[in-house]
Amino acid sequence: MNRIQELELEILKEFDRVCRENGLSYTVAGGTMIGAVRHKGFIPWDDDIDIGMSVSDYRKLCRIAPKQLGDRFFFQNSYTDMWDVSIAKIRLNGTTAIEEGAEKYNYHQGIWIDIFPMTGVKGSDRWIKIMNALFHVRNMLLKDLVYKDQYEAYPDIYKKIKMIMKIPLGVRRFFCKILDRIVLRDFRKCKYFCYVLAGGNIFREDLSEYAEKTVETQFEDLQVQIAEGYDEILTHRYGDYMTPPPVEERNGGGHVISIIDTENDYKKYLKREEKNG
Repeated sequence: MNRIQELELEILKEFDRVCRENGLSYTVAGGTMIGAVRHKGFIPWDDDIDIGMSVSDYRKLCRIAPKQLGDRFFFQNSYTDMWDVSIAKIRLNGTTAIEEGAEKYNYHQGIWIDIFPMTGVKGSDRWIKIMNALFHVRNMLLKDLVYKDQYEAYPDIYKKIKMIMKIPLGVRRFFCKILDRIVLRDFRKCKYFCYVLAGGNIFREDLSEYAEKTVETQFEDLQVQIAEGYDEILTHRYGDYMTPPPVEERNGGGHVISIIDTENDYKKYLKREEKNG
């Protein structure tokens, strides 16, 4: 393991501890699921850890994690930080992992693991379209004006964001919680499920029966939970997942990191950005 993977594993161990002490279920997901099955740990060239949780357990985690995580860790979602996306992260204090384009944004940007709600998806295309529209509204309510550079070329959108930002943050977060309740569903009550990604898009990804139960599996020196139907999930998404891709196609989790520092806090770099203006 490299140093970044070592720190991510430290975060995963703390997450796993909180889940086990509170009876919460989860599954490793995406590349982390492949790593657990194929390598019994990290994919050697992977740079992140992905976790999926049922909506009910995810909501419980969001309530208890800020209080039960150790001092080295920060639980990040739309209600604990100036961050607009639809997932959660656990960040490691005293570290830096700033993604390209996010250098000027004042939210926690330490090394992290991703936690995705696993929402139930109905079979109706119209229902999916409505839910995605609600997710779009939800995320727009939390767009801070530091994002203005993304929208300056679109005056109509920028004008709407400026109007939205006049609403007190507490009020906007209240409405976001209502939208979360409407959109996020127990996947066990639907035929399909999907991991809700950062942008909040919903689509029919896998049969819910594949993820209804979890089993234990090895990940480095830790026993983690994995969906019992991991083979069906991975085969559907990746095909022959047990065969590593060609060397030229081996990359990390798709994150483009502009500043990485395993020893210094991200605030050091945000201040530098502000001074350089």
